[in-house]
Amino acid sequence: MLACIVAVGLAIEAQAPPANYDIAELLKKNPDAYRLSFGHFLDLTPRALGAFKVPLLMTGIALAIGTLLNWLLRRANRTLPANVVLACMMIVFLLAAHSGLVIFSPVLDSKVLADRLESVWKPGDLIEFNGDYEAASTLPYYDQRQVRMLNGRDSNIWYGSLFPDAPDLFDDSQSFEKLWKGPQRIFFWTEEETVFRNAASITDYSNTWYTTQRDRVEGEKIAASTQEKSAGQQEAENLSAAPGSPAWKNLSWRQKTKRAFGVMPDTTFSSYFDPLPKPSPALEALIEAKSRAEKQEFENWKKDAYQRVQRGEAASHGIPAYVKESHCELAKWGGKYLLTNELKLCLPLAALHRQSR
Repeated sequence: MLACIVAVGLAIEAQAPPANYDIAELLKKNPDAYRLSFGHFLDLTPRALGAFKVPLLMTGIALAIGTLLNWLLRRANRTLPANVVLACMMIVFLLAAHSGLVIFSPVLDSKVLADRLESVWKPGDLIEFNGDYEAASTLPYYDQRQVRMLNGRDSNIWYGSLFPDAPDLFDDSQSFEKLWKGPQRIFFWTEEETVFRNAASITDYSNTWYTTQRDRVEGEKIAASTQEKSAGQQEAENLSAAPGSPAWKNLSWRQKTKRAFGVMPDTTFSSYFDPLPKPSPALEALIEAKSRAEKQEFENWKKDAYQRVQRGEAASHGIPAYVKESHCELAKWGGKYLLTNELKLCLPLAALHRQSR
């Protein structure tokens, strides 16, 4: 009954959304709360809840009627009808949940952007994601095309992306700037920028960025060490040695234990006390140099951001400056944008006729 009261209460308090609304525009961004498991719940506003009024009412009424009838029927010792009532209540609840998912789908998928991309696609075009692949994974699902990623070495694909046989689909800011300013037509998928209106939010974001950056650099060093012919490869070869072979005699007692019991490297308890593997000094220097350049770029942005909020302006971060300076916005939906470097796609039809003459 408590869930019923909450659902109906939220439906009553919800405000009617405007006509032809985009659900993402009704949400309130709270990036500081996203470190919590359910931090995105704080994005909901009364206007956003208005879009879910029907599913909320369906849920509340189904829970109220279903719970009450089930209780009455069980008191009368009518178990079968009581179970049927519970089943019907769950059917209505699942229908309401599905309806809410459909309403929220623009935030979860990129179907509208994929349809717009399909209408202008030509052979030789490129698609570039801004950031994590998981956020934009529905675009290649609908378009069935290969994509590139700007600063996309993150989350599940991070470790594998650093191996020598990984496809060359990952760009940093410098390499993507060359692509964006080059002759090839690029379609750039990106989410809305993170907006900052006070110094405290910039500081929190900066702390998170530096923590992520430190972990990424350490992980990149570990992954780079596996790409070189080092002691790790030698140990893998040693582990393949059969007992009694010449190679077996050269193994240490720990390596023989791993080989005998089928335990692979870095999975035993004692391996947690081993020092982290490092790449060669030359490769480590390259990784550190790249990290310093990224930190300097971020520091420049942070300095400008602090100055903006001191003047009472809003600062933002997420989309490269060279993209914001020159782009054509093909589509926007669900808090996501599809931009391109071919500006004439956004020109009026009359202007296109004038250019073709």
